[in-house]
Amino acid sequence: RVTVSAAPCGHCRQFMAELPRVADLMIAVRGAHDSWTSCLPDLLPHRFGPEDLLNEGVGPRLLEPHSYALALTPPSAAAASAAGAELQPTIEAALKAADA
Repeated sequence: RVTVSAAPCGHCRQFMAELPRVADLMIAVRGAHDSWTSCLPDLLPHRFGPEDLLNEGVGPRLLEPHSYALALTPPSAAAASAAGAELQPTIEAALKAADA
């Protein structure tokens, strides 16, 4: 469920249409003059999304976890000694975070 102060614009509706489990997404509008709740397919009835472009099982969809198997090429001997071993845990942590 997403709660907003005004009806989402077309760009926002399209962005939300590309999220996983879009059929379950409820939009609650709590404005100064009106309040209502609707499901995203009602707000964007003829949407165009990843399922129109991708074969079933192809992904990931927007915001779904995916591993890109990121890695750095081995540094040259000069670069390795300049960076020092103390940076290696930081580099590995950055790659792991970027790959999440």
